[in-house]
Amino acid sequence: MKNISLWVACSFFLLGLSSCAKTPNTYDGVSFDPPYSAPVSMESIIESQHLRPTNIGYLLHDLTTGAVRSSANANNIFIPASTAKLFTGFAALKILGGDYRFQTKLCANGGDLYLVGGGDPSLKIEDLMDMSIRLADIDHGPYRNFYYDDSRYPKINHVEESQPADAYYNPSVSALSTKDALLLINWQRFENTNKVFLYQSPSLAPASAEVSTDWLLDLDVGDKGQSRFPLKDPAQHTANLFQLFADRNGVILGAGTSKVLNQKCDDPLVIHESLPLKNLVKALFETSSNLQAELIGLAVARKLGKNPKNLKQSADELAKWYRAEFPDEDWAELYLENHSGLSIKTRISPSHMVALLTYGKAELLPLMPISGWKGWLKKRLQTPDVSLRVWAKTGAVNYGIGLAGYLYSKSEKPMAFTIFVNELNKREIYDFLTEEDKTLAGSKASEWNGQAKRTIDEIVRLWVYRN
Repeated sequence: MKNISLWVACSFFLLGLSSCAKTPNTYDGVSFDPPYSAPVSMESIIESQHLRPTNIGYLLHDLTTGAVRSSANANNIFIPASTAKLFTGFAALKILGGDYRFQTKLCANGGDLYLVGGGDPSLKIEDLMDMSIRLADIDHGPYRNFYYDDSRYPKINHVEESQPADAYYNPSVSALSTKDALLLINWQRFENTNKVFLYQSPSLAPASAEVSTDWLLDLDVGDKGQSRFPLKDPAQHTANLFQLFADRNGVILGAGTSKVLNQKCDDPLVIHESLPLKNLVKALFETSSNLQAELIGLAVARKLGKNPKNLKQSADELAKWYRAEFPDEDWAELYLENHSGLSIKTRISPSHMVALLTYGKAELLPLMPISGWKGWLKKRLQTPDVSLRVWAKTGAVNYGIGLAGYLYSKSEKPMAFTIFVNELNKREIYDFLTEEDKTLAGSKASEWNGQAKRTIDEIVRLWVYRN
């Protein structure tokens, strides 16, 4: 009966009944005391997680007075991980504009049909179906040949070459790609045998994933499941999907698909437009998609009049823009290897990040994940004392953890903050391990990452209470 009594009491509480407001600290033996208390000090937080103070950099900036409220190693550079996406998102909003929309086009020329990619980071399978239906309403063909064009951006095999090739977060980068450039690999063992039925979704031929099947050896008999893998050729895959949907909607296309470069599409038959960039940046901060960050960053570099050959060149253009746009800041040691932060080479200091957050508050703060509610902060800093007070972007690689954004203190003062925790020596050792050894070392890395996240969260709670 205790569970039922507790449920009733909580239901009354949620309905706001006055009798529930008088609920004591215990009810039917169940405690209602909050399981948290104000942190004691910065030193005790760091010591409790057994981290070296030299491996932590932080800066807390009062946005009302301009005063620095707390800092340590603020000018040292750290691996920022996915907090680097803040640099990409802010530059995109300023250079492309919040209303900018990516376009994917269908055009006809000489009896041929062309699917032309515009670098849309949010293009979904459903959008391809919609384009095929709209085309069928205009013209069923027949078309002599069907071509696709992804030449707006260079073809990049993986976001980060040093990361595993079959990691879902490390896909190929293409101007014509479905969202996140992923497919699903499904497996199921035949009953009472060692045979495995393996297939991909969407099911298209030829197979278009770059997948090692060694992991199948670890499956237990009777296992079945599904995992995400990156597409090897996103443009080909996207074109194949469109061709499938066109056929189902009665559009007659030539057999097969072929790639073409620099196809002009001045008078398109069908245009699919993405949501406004502001919406895409919000989704980027919440999901932290590496591919979406790279595609947005490439669009920014192109708008700046550049045609980069790789992600490094594109990221260089963003760093140059920051140095020119905000010359009073010291960006000397700012180094962006790409637009997503999926690189251990990228280096950003807490001072760099807080400068960005200060300049970009109006644009960035409303788009941030919210503590206890949205994105990767949904299950962090969620207790009533800090929930909804922290609006920030997370970042995580092994031995490199960060959090950057805004907080509102107990006195309701708005603050910009950044905290980085790195263990570069351990990261360097980790990088020299073989993939097999990295798997064995993964538990230690995960344990360290957990310690770093707990340290960051406690520092943030300390700031909320003390400012």
